[in-house]
This record gives sequence, structure tokens and C-alpha cells, in this order.
Amino acid sequence: METKELLNKMRKFCAYQERAPFDVKKKLWTLQLPDNVINEIIENLKKEDFLNEERFVEQFVRGKLNQKSWGKVKIAEHLRQKEIAEKMIRKALENVDSEIYFEKLDECAQKWLRLKGDSEKDFHKLHSHLLSKGFENELIIEKLQELKK
Repeated sequence: METKELLNKMRKFCAYQERAPFDVKKKLWTLQLPDNVINEIIENLKKEDFLNEERFVEQFVRGKLNQKSWGKVKIAEHLRQKEIAEKMIRKALENVDSEIYFEKLDECAQKWLRLKGDSEKDFHKLHSHLLSKGFENELIIEKLQELKK
């Protein structure tokens, strides 16, 4: 496949939804292309604004928080897997509205309690559930103390 053809294919790939440069690299690796061709395509996509890491990170954080109710720990870990710079991850997570974040934590806890119960044993399971969703331990403990009252 020609570079021009690949570039068009990757434009469509990036236009469909926001992508991290890592996602594009991964897609191009499956075609067993040399690194210089992959880098050239990625640079072109960045120049044409089909690929924008900051925009991807903002959308990823917003989407995972609002749609999947993930906490900051899980979001950060998934961004690291996509080779996003720590500085960019920190910046995006600092921009999360703390009021909305606490509401998501509360929603997750309330939903879990409606489904599973609220005995002391259940609170330990809820703690584990909220940790697996990626919320910070200190916030979870604070929320559990609030719910026990």
C-alpha cells in the first residue's frame, strides 16, 4: 500500500473518533511498516490536526468519567498504557471538576448499595468495588464513613 493511501486510511481512522498517537502506531504496526513510514504518517496527521494528543486526553478523561464512572487512578493508568506523557495526564486530571467527580463516586456507591446491600461485610466489598473503578482510597474511606451514618 502506498504512503498516500495509508495516510488517507489513517485520516478516516482518526476522523471516526479521537485517537492517541499510540493507537495509530499500533494500527500501522499490524501492516508491518517500517518505523520511518509510521512516523511520517503520524507527523502528517498531527500537522493536519487529525491527531491531537491534548484533545484525545481531554475527551478520554471526560468520556471515561461520565460514561463508565471511572476514577482518576484507572483513567491515568489507561492513559499511561497509551503512552501519554505524565505531565499531560496530570493536567487533564487536575481539570476534572471536583464536584462532578464526587457525584460520580457517590452515584457508584449508591448504585452498588441498592444492588448488593449495606451490611458491614457489604461495605468491605463496596470499598473493593470503588477501588476497582479507580477512585482514590482516601475518598472511598470518606464516602463509606458518610454512608455508614
